[in-house]
Amino acid sequence: MPSQDSALEIARRVRTGESSAAEQIEAAREACERRNPELGAFVALDWEGAARQAAEIDSAIANGENPGPLGGVPFGVKDLQNLAGFVTGRGSRLHANDDPVDFDSPSVARLRRAGAIPIGKTATAEFGMNSATTTPAYGTARNPWNRELTPGGSSGGSAAAVSAGIVSFGTGSDEGGSIRSPASFCGLVGLKPTHGLVPRDDGLSDTNTVGALTRTVADSAALLDVMAGSHPQDKMTYRGQPLPSYERAMTAIRVDGLRACWSPDLGYAVAEPDIIARARESAFGLADAAQFDLHEVRLEFEPPPDIWMRLVAVSFLQTLTADGYVPARESELGPAAASFVEYARGVTPRELAQAEAARGRLERQVADFFQRFSFLLTPTVACDPFTAEGPVPERIAGQPASLVGPEPYTMLANLSWIPAISIPAGLSTAGYPVGLQVHAPWDHDGHLLALARVWEETQPWPTCAPGYADP
Repeated sequence: MPSQDSALEIARRVRTGESSAAEQIEAAREACERRNPELGAFVALDWEGAARQAAEIDSAIANGENPGPLGGVPFGVKDLQNLAGFVTGRGSRLHANDDPVDFDSPSVARLRRAGAIPIGKTATAEFGMNSATTTPAYGTARNPWNRELTPGGSSGGSAAAVSAGIVSFGTGSDEGGSIRSPASFCGLVGLKPTHGLVPRDDGLSDTNTVGALTRTVADSAALLDVMAGSHPQDKMTYRGQPLPSYERAMTAIRVDGLRACWSPDLGYAVAEPDIIARARESAFGLADAAQFDLHEVRLEFEPPPDIWMRLVAVSFLQTLTADGYVPARESELGPAAASFVEYARGVTPRELAQAEAARGRLERQVADFFQRFSFLLTPTVACDPFTAEGPVPERIAGQPASLVGPEPYTMLANLSWIPAISIPAGLSTAGYPVGLQVHAPWDHDGHLLALARVWEETQPWPTCAPGYADP
C-alpha cells in the first residue's frame, strides 16, 4: 500500500474491496512509527479509536452500504481544531493539561461523516502565531525535505505528515498564510478557501478560515466538497444559492482567454530573487498551458502586513486576556506568541482604528483589481525554508524583512476574504520546494482548482519528499 496514494485513490480501493479501511489504518500506523519520531508531525495519536472507525466502515461495505466519499482514508487534524477524545492543545503549555473535548470541529465532523478516519492531532505553532511549527509544549516539527528546516507554520505538522507519506491529507487553518506557507515549503497543494465557504472553529477571528493540505488537486477539490456548506456555528457560511461541486468545477471551468496579473512583490514585499524567478517562470508557464493572458503590472495596494499585524495581534491579546491567561500565565507562552502579546500592547487605539480603515481601503482596491483581472499570481513565500527551531528570518534578500518575515504575500487574501491557493512551482537553487500562489475573486475557488489542475497535468510534482515515497 504505497504511502503516496491520494485520498481519492485510497477511498476507491477501500470501496471496491482492493483494500480495507483496517489495512489503511495499519499502513498509516507503520508509516507513522517509522517517520514521526524524526519529524514531530503528530503530537497525539489514537490507533484504537481509528481501528474502531475502520471496522465500522469495513462492516458497512460488507453489508453493501456506501462508506462515504472518503471511506477508509486516514488523516490528521491540526491541533487548533477540536477532535473528540483529544485535548485541543493549541501548541501551548496553557492548554497542555486541559480535559479532552467530546466533540469535533464542524469541518472535522463532516470529514468523519464522509468516512475519513482521524488518527490524531498534528503539530501547530502556538495558537497559530508563528511561521515555524516549534513550541515549548510539543517540541519542533520538521520538514521531510530537510529535517533541519521548518515545514512552515502554523499548519506545519499536517504539511510534514502529508509530505512524508504518513497520511494523504491533513487539516489546516489559515489566518495569514498558515495553509499556503507550509504547502509551499513542503511541495504540497494548499487552498485557503473563500471566507464563509468552510465553517470556522470556535473562536477563530474573521481573518481565519479552515482547509487542508494535500498532494493532489483532485483531493483538494473533493475535501472542499465535503467540508463546505453553511453551519449554524458560523454566520459567515450562509449563502443564498447552492454550492457547486468543486470536483466537477475542477474539470468543467474554462480558464482560457481570461486576463491575469503577475506581481513579484505586490508593491511592497521583499523576497529572495531565486524564489521570485522560480515562481515567475511557473506563472508564465501556467499561462501558456492554460491559455490565459498574463500581464506584469505594478500594484499599489495598502500593504497588508502592517494592517494584519495590528488587527491579529490585538485580537490575540484580547482573547488571552478574556480567558484569564494574560497576565496570570503569560510567562508560560513561547517566544513567538509572547512577541505578539508584546507587539499588541504597543498598538494604540488610534493605530487600531487606522488599521481598520486601511483594511477597508485594501478591500476596495482588491475589488477594483478583480474588475480588470481574473487572477493574481505571486510567489507564495519569500524565501527557502529556514531553521526548524526558528527564529523567523529578520532579513530577506539582504533587506530588513517585514514583521511577517517569509509571508508578506499571504495576508492579502485573509484580509479581503478571497480564495488563494499555493501549488508547487518546482525547486529553488538550494533544492527546496517553491510555491506559486494564485488569488481569485471571492467565491471563485473552482477557478483556482481548475488552474491548479492544468499545472498539475503540465508539470507533475513529487507526491512525497525525497526518501519518503515507498516503492
